[in-house]
Amino acid sequence: MRCNGLLRRSSGNCRVLRAIQRPLVALHRATRGRVKPELILMRRYLVDRLMLLVVSLLGLTVVAFVLLQVIPGDAAGLLAGEDASAATVQRMRAELHLNDPLPVQYARWLGKALRGDLGRSLFTHETITHTLLVRLPVSVELGALSLLLATVIALPAGIVSAIKADRLPDQAIRVVAITGIAVPHFWLGTMVIVFGSRLFGWIPPVGYASPFEDPWRNFQQCAIPIVILGAGVAASLTRMMRSSTLEVTREDYIRTARSKGLSPAAVVRRHMLKNALIPVVTLFGIQAATIVGGTVILESIFNLPGMGRLVIEAINRRDYPVVQGVVLAFGTFILLVNLLTDLAYTWLDPRISYR
Repeated sequence: MRCNGLLRRSSGNCRVLRAIQRPLVALHRATRGRVKPELILMRRYLVDRLMLLVVSLLGLTVVAFVLLQVIPGDAAGLLAGEDASAATVQRMRAELHLNDPLPVQYARWLGKALRGDLGRSLFTHETITHTLLVRLPVSVELGALSLLLATVIALPAGIVSAIKADRLPDQAIRVVAITGIAVPHFWLGTMVIVFGSRLFGWIPPVGYASPFEDPWRNFQQCAIPIVILGAGVAASLTRMMRSSTLEVTREDYIRTARSKGLSPAAVVRRHMLKNALIPVVTLFGIQAATIVGGTVILESIFNLPGMGRLVIEAINRRDYPVVQGVVLAFGTFILLVNLLTDLAYTWLDPRISYR
């Protein structure tokens, strides 16, 4: 930048301008080439996805609130008891602010939910937030380990099935995968308990033990539900991984890599895996809902005190505020998994546009 105009008349002004210019030029040279346009676009994409997540969470709160309103029954009547008079029920409705307009009730409930107050159970009178935090570790252990098991099984099985296409290993893997998709979780869990008790005299231990307190007892309780839930997810992921890998192997860059003399393992690791994972990641996000449904069923079958069993108990007792809290927690989990799935696309395939 040159000194011109009025600045030429004063050497002091030129010295000030040069003093300001030097650090700016140095900063430009130091950061030139470091901040890539892709990073800026990625940040904007992340911000857009987070804003969409906030809107989705707001819609989820509306669904959870409306769910409580349309379910048959009255919270005031349940609290007052079956033998309560109409005046008692009306007084209870006034204390719970159930006579207010629905928008006012929703705004009050949303304000408390944002502060972590989801209300109290109609039967235990414990705070719903505390109840969810107590039950959450069980469901997280079951869901996270089953997803991990499914990933460890599905990725290598799908790749081997694609590489050995139409041969004995491929046919065996496909039969096992189709069987895993066809067999429902509840039937397999029930059969394991029935045949385990009759043939081997085995039943799941009663009373949940944390893995930090009694690892062996926790393993006895959770190993079979994790295997059942993970096997079903692994079956779907294996078939998707096989199809995606077969599609990628027909690409020109794979043939070029092989013609260069790269080993099969290097071709898979460097050129095939990331591109083949994109449809698998999509299915992985969808399977989050399957994991949620599986935990609801298997926790009830194997007597695990998780959130799935909590929602079954709350429905049976018509404890609607607890049902509302569990639905909100499950929905939030699925939305977060979908967000992570969208972000994983940007790492797997840089060609995906952030705009």
